[in-house]
Amino acid sequence: MSDQKIGASFVRVKFRIVAIRFWSFSQPAGLGSHYSLPAAPPMSGAVAQLAEGLRIRGGLKESDLANITHVSQATVSRWAAGKAAPQPKTQIVISDLRYVVDRLAEFYSPDETRIWLYARHPLLDGANTINLIGRGGADPVLAVIDSLSSATFT
Repeated sequence: MSDQKIGASFVRVKFRIVAIRFWSFSQPAGLGSHYSLPAAPPMSGAVAQLAEGLRIRGGLKESDLANITHVSQATVSRWAAGKAAPQPKTQIVISDLRYVVDRLAEFYSPDETRIWLYARHPLLDGANTINLIGRGGADPVLAVIDSLSSATFT
């Protein structure tokens, strides 16, 4: 594996760890076993912030997030309102999407980023980026983005 691929993988893993820590919730110290969790998941504020960031930086709407994560738009709305939280596997897809959008924002406007995500790409064997990310295949997408930043296309 090349140093560039190892570096990109390390950054993705580090981003996932930060995202999971950001979303995690721990019981306050000293409250013992009598403490009960709140009805609304505390990570919902983080999900709402992520959705807003995806809208601002990537031009993505709640319907786009629903398509990518294979849930209904109503489910995404519940996440944003704090009434529900995504499953762990879905959290990984969302963190991958956020990372891809952040990388694309280095090159494109939000509208261009959204178009790039939905377009078929010859460097991805004609695959659609949104579908790849939704299936957990962000690595080939990141390789294409890396080629954009190094101005090489393989």
